[in-house]
Amino acid sequence: MVSIGSTVGRYEIVAQLDSGGMADLFLGRRARDGRCFALKSPKTPKDPADPLRRMFLDEARIAAHIRHENVVQIEELVEVDGRPFLVMEYLPGLSLSGLLREVVKRQRRLTPVSAVAIGAQIAAGLHAAHETKDSGGQLLNVVHRDISPQNIILSANGDIKLIDFGIAKARDRLVKTRANQVKGKLRYMAPEQMRQQPMDRRTDIFALGIVLWEMLAMRRLFHRLGDAEVVRRIMAGEFSPPGKFAPVPHDVDQLVLRCLDPDPERRPATADALRAGLLAAVPGAAALERNEIASLVWAMHGSQLMHHIATLSVTAQDLGLSKPPMSADEIVPLRTEPMEQDAAVLALAEDDATEAGMSLPTDSSVAVLDRDKAPAAQVFAPPPKVLAPIAAPSVPAVDESPPLPRISHRPSPVPPPPSIQPAADLDDGYQPVRTMGRGVWVVLAVVILVGFALAAWAAAGFPGS
Repeated sequence: MVSIGSTVGRYEIVAQLDSGGMADLFLGRRARDGRCFALKSPKTPKDPADPLRRMFLDEARIAAHIRHENVVQIEELVEVDGRPFLVMEYLPGLSLSGLLREVVKRQRRLTPVSAVAIGAQIAAGLHAAHETKDSGGQLLNVVHRDISPQNIILSANGDIKLIDFGIAKARDRLVKTRANQVKGKLRYMAPEQMRQQPMDRRTDIFALGIVLWEMLAMRRLFHRLGDAEVVRRIMAGEFSPPGKFAPVPHDVDQLVLRCLDPDPERRPATADALRAGLLAAVPGAAALERNEIASLVWAMHGSQLMHHIATLSVTAQDLGLSKPPMSADEIVPLRTEPMEQDAAVLALAEDDATEAGMSLPTDSSVAVLDRDKAPAAQVFAPPPKVLAPIAAPSVPAVDESPPLPRISHRPSPVPPPPSIQPAADLDDGYQPVRTMGRGVWVVLAVVILVGFALAAWAAAGFPGS
């Protein structure tokens, strides 16, 4: 039983960062130099053939081969009494989804330069993962399969890191995806991933395209759409450019839409080509410095971060943290800008699981729900995956018959900012039965008057007849 004060290899456990139904996450301090690391361990039987244990070892083996400043670094794999522990760098900070949420709460957006700079760094890390080779020099053909804002970490030291290779596809994995299983987050899946067709690095480029779209437009791409409509739009490639909602350079608009093309052949061939395209379109993004990212994280998340550190048996210095070089008053106007908000923008501040339109188990392994709610909790365990079978959808054939009239309140390809509409615009064809109007009452009044006249005439003995 691992608890605070226990020793795991060369590491003393000083805190438990998180716990789920499938894995535990600890903070450990290395005896040699006092440096802190995150230790992740699955809650699985000691049986080497257990699927969850084998998935964990797959993650460790794949991630350990990747060495890049924009990918979380694996230190080593330790086993204690038959229980494996994956030791990795500890990154106090928040996820990209958490950063967007905090920015929206302040009625601001990331500047296009900031969004492109973050996207370019993630593309660099993703390219390193795709180019990973085994000890024999052969490509492992890694496909992350779960690129999303929840799996991108911005640290308080200014690092931007891609994390969580828990469901990554690679050559020689111990665990193979079963037939009729689709792994990943539905709203960041490429068409070929949904269809269970062969995937390659361009599958991840599609998902990164959605992340870029949401950073630039500062709204959910599929706000309030059901899963079936999300699948249809992804298959059909029905996307408006992010520039429809924000001041985005035209070349960036076109590059993002290329990433979202249903045909992998028309997407950027590599993540490195995507990175180069982004920096060519926005040269200023290359000048975004590490200390600016650190200052932005502290400005948006500093109080929660200090509260989190106070709950641990370590100091900020133990974690390698120092005072941010720029104050909030300096960095916020520099790397964010004011914006008007609507329902799609405010959805960024909603719970990730609710907006994703899928039900997440409460005992998920270090659930994504806790990743940003827990103050500054650095979580590397896999978020809940979509494991339910998804039928391979196809784009419906074009019907030559005249189309049915469209209902005016039906969602457009990308929801526009809401506005107050006349009642007629919200009508879907239903007309209530009208009660008696003014004309009916006039006729009734005339009939009654004529009746009174006839009655008086009869009472007078029909004079004149």
